[in-house]
Amino acid sequence: MDENISYSTSAQKEALINELKGNLFEYLVGRRIAAQIDREHQYITSLPSSFESQLKDYERWLLRNDRELVGRLPLLADSTFHSLKESISNLKYDDVFLVGKISGGSHNNVWHEADLLLRHSRGGEEYPISLKLCKANSFVNTKSAGIFSFVEKYFTSFSDHHRDQEELSSLARQSFWQMGHKLHSLAGLEFSGKFGLDWEEAGYDHLPGHLNEEMHQVLIDYYHQVISLIYQQLKRYWQSDRELFIRSILPLMGMGQKNMIQAYCFHGDEIKNGITKRYLQKSIMVIDYDSVTESLTKVEFGELRSGLSSFEIDLLGATLQIRVKPMNRFTTPGLKINCSLKHR
Repeated sequence: MDENISYSTSAQKEALINELKGNLFEYLVGRRIAAQIDREHQYITSLPSSFESQLKDYERWLLRNDRELVGRLPLLADSTFHSLKESISNLKYDDVFLVGKISGGSHNNVWHEADLLLRHSRGGEEYPISLKLCKANSFVNTKSAGIFSFVEKYFTSFSDHHRDQEELSSLARQSFWQMGHKLHSLAGLEFSGKFGLDWEEAGYDHLPGHLNEEMHQVLIDYYHQVISLIYQQLKRYWQSDRELFIRSILPLMGMGQKNMIQAYCFHGDEIKNGITKRYLQKSIMVIDYDSVTESLTKVEFGELRSGLSSFEIDLLGATLQIRVKPMNRFTTPGLKINCSLKHR
């Protein structure tokens, strides 16, 4: 990676730190599990040949940009491993594989949200593990989906899913056009259906954080239009068939398989004698399929608030948030739907 990479916003830098710390954390937890069964060498050599240099690049970059994090990561990984031990002690496995983003570029759909995979070479049993390293009391991302396939993919069991997906896709395109037209009008430009060179040459950016207040409100109205329809569709599904709805949102909560194990490691800051210590372990939560389904014994849709790009579904012991966001730039028509959980 480029060691001299620069950022236009602090949010971009924080996003990269979060990505790198997640990748390193996954690797470290997997290595601890592998060492326990005397498979550490095999675990390391099963990774791509470029992995070691990639890992060192990540560490070097973090040492310059967040040295305290580098020192805390092994401690957080070790604590998470010890919390996982009880949940995996009765499983039959003799190998550990890293299957998250760092090992292959993207998560393999076969293993859904898994970061690690425990496997029994003779019996063929496989046990996926999803790892999350996050700030205490925060929403934790569990699924990201594209706007043009969200309903079709996750609510296919409902008879009207195809019609609803078409309605959502049509609204997303129409709302994008309306947003683009309004922004170009405010900028004194003509809108041809896309944000072209004239937008950049006029001094405007593709990142929402760089818009003035009036333009930013236009963007918020665009997001709210789209999330309002998603809210209506999902609430209708819940009212029509609650059991089917619960099965449909399990993948949105990161539980795409019944044998999935989720491990959340929450960290936070502490101030003592005027000195702030960061990335201190606050709690670790290990969750399985039964735990997640138990939380779905209570499902209550929160109010859809004006001007927001998200809504919440209150569960037993957790809150599921569904939010629309730009893929990368708000100036492209594709939106993503972020699903995240806050555990109580």
